[in-house]
Amino acid sequence: MDFKDLIIGPLFLIVIYFVAYAIRNKVTDKYTRKYFIPALSLKLFGAIALGLVYQFYYKGGDTFGYYKNGSTVIWNTFLIDPLASFHLIFMKTCTFDNEYSQYMGDLLFICDESSFFVVRVAGTLGLLCFNTYSAIAMMFALISFVGVWNMFITFNKLYPTLRKNILLSCFLLPSVIFWGSGLLKDSLTFGSLGLFFSSFHTIFIEKKATKTTYLVFFISFWVIKSVKIYIILCFVPAALLWLFIYYNQKIKSKVTRILLRPLMIGIGVFFGYLAADYISKEDAKYSIDNITNTAKNTSEWLTYVGKSDKGSVYSLGEIDYSPIGMIKKFPAAVNVTLFRPYLWESKNLVMFLSAIESFFFLYLTLWTLWKIKFKRILNVISENPIVAASLVFSVTFAFAVGISTANFGTLVRYKIPIMPFYLISLLIIRYKGVKKKAETI
Repeated sequence: MDFKDLIIGPLFLIVIYFVAYAIRNKVTDKYTRKYFIPALSLKLFGAIALGLVYQFYYKGGDTFGYYKNGSTVIWNTFLIDPLASFHLIFMKTCTFDNEYSQYMGDLLFICDESSFFVVRVAGTLGLLCFNTYSAIAMMFALISFVGVWNMFITFNKLYPTLRKNILLSCFLLPSVIFWGSGLLKDSLTFGSLGLFFSSFHTIFIEKKATKTTYLVFFISFWVIKSVKIYIILCFVPAALLWLFIYYNQKIKSKVTRILLRPLMIGIGVFFGYLAADYISKEDAKYSIDNITNTAKNTSEWLTYVGKSDKGSVYSLGEIDYSPIGMIKKFPAAVNVTLFRPYLWESKNLVMFLSAIESFFFLYLTLWTLWKIKFKRILNVISENPIVAASLVFSVTFAFAVGISTANFGTLVRYKIPIMPFYLISLLIIRYKGVKKKAETI
């Protein structure tokens, strides 16, 4: 951040709030209106806070890589040759054109499609704000906010009595505020996941889709697939399961519904597998055949990076990176994602805050299991397809990142897509389970 952040940053902030107040009544109702501006403010705060922490605490990092060696290169090129800057934005990764080679020397991530996607977005947004870091970061926060707000609205439609709990899950978790708001991959994927989730609900559950809904659906899918394809690989099977359970509940005959439920769940799982296999073919690393090697290589690399930077490395013990060997580590991998780092494993302030958050998740999970009881929990899950889908997504994603990350610093960022879904599921189970218990008594 530099001097122009003190000039252009506040101007963009004023414009953002002006537009937000102008559209607030169109995108909210009388129950959600009061949350709109505070929720937006938290996202903007997170974007600026992340930049300050990276600059003064970490002394660098991904966000400045995307900025200094990404959008800044594109901006400097634009000042010399505007056409060349657009070539840098839209060029194919890992290609070197002699005509533009003079501009590409400081451009990072040029052979990493997912990271360079962030550079493309940051560079494009930088052209709108004279390449001001704070303004670019706030626009990333806006992308994230739009997606998460739509997620909040969708869950609120389904469970309006849990509005405040859903708001907490979507906007008030420290990791979500911090890691899901700034100039990082996570802001793009988190916001896009919220849009994909809400548009999926509108298209396939509500059946009230417009052309705009379909456009949002495909663009959000494309963004997630381009940046972090493994999010889609975990979410699509869960979404299809949601769909099949939902339509199973529409069968009027109770006997037929019960008899067909295992079949429809099986069909949902089967089509989920086919969908994941089809999507993964575009990235060989995440194909069904290569995913175990990818998990192994990612884990080894992040372990090396963590030890080199004296970071918070964790181990699940000896892992046989075969399908059976990885399944044996399923409980440990899910546990490390959802409930670690433990309080005594934190080595710095950022990790300590994450540990408090993990402890809250652990406490709420154990409280739910103790108070609601396992049988009643299963009944709530079977009667609420969105809860079933959210838990399937949360658990499969937790396993995927837990077994492949090996570094708490990275894990804190990677797990934010599932945090709202997992927490909302627990709160719904808690609410419905207590209600069922009271009705039984």
